[in-house]
Amino acid sequence: MSVTVIHNGLPQHLNFLRDYGRMIDRTAYFPELVEDDLAHSKAVVIACRSDNDQLKRHASRLRAFLDDGGLLVVMGGMRADIIDPRLTFVPTPTNFTWFMQEDPDSGHRLRTADHSLHRYIGLRDMQWHRHGYYLKAETADTVVELCRPHSEERVGDILLDDRRGFRGRLIATTLDPHMHHGGYYIPSTTRFLNGFYPWLRQEIGAPMRWTTEG
Repeated sequence: MSVTVIHNGLPQHLNFLRDYGRMIDRTAYFPELVEDDLAHSKAVVIACRSDNDQLKRHASRLRAFLDDGGLLVVMGGMRADIIDPRLTFVPTPTNFTWFMQEDPDSGHRLRTADHSLHRYIGLRDMQWHRHGYYLKAETADTVVELCRPHSEERVGDILLDDRRGFRGRLIATTLDPHMHHGGYYIPSTTRFLNGFYPWLRQEIGAPMRWTTEG
């Protein structure tokens, strides 16, 4: 059981890979992605803001990974609807200063109360600014929902988990933690990653690696 991270070689990606190397078994540079990178992986994470042109180029390969039973995570800035056309991505103006407003409310709400991710990451670490949201397929569960501020009126999905639409599993989010952790700002993105990768390893039955050796 192994976790592979696909990235585009941005400085923020490289900082993230250095900091979280013990939680990752394999890395793949997106422009050079080959079948072998996926063949030895149980879970594949496409780091946020890697390159949607590369995602289009490798879409059939990544879809085959899903259909073969793999777990694919598509992070923010990467268009999961390229892999699963049943999804709709809706871009929004970036709400950089939502937390500075009077009585701030990001609109993010935790859903699917029994989802295992909630044991690793709380709401405060799944909300910073956002660049858009998804409208999910019927087979997907909403993990973090976007509602209109100060209400429960649904807008769309910030993080979704589809275990019924494929032989494998697709997790898609508009959150972009790799970029902000790798730029060393927005502490909630680091806390998100601190919970996400141990959770992901637990989900696929991969033991934690306490060293980057081997």
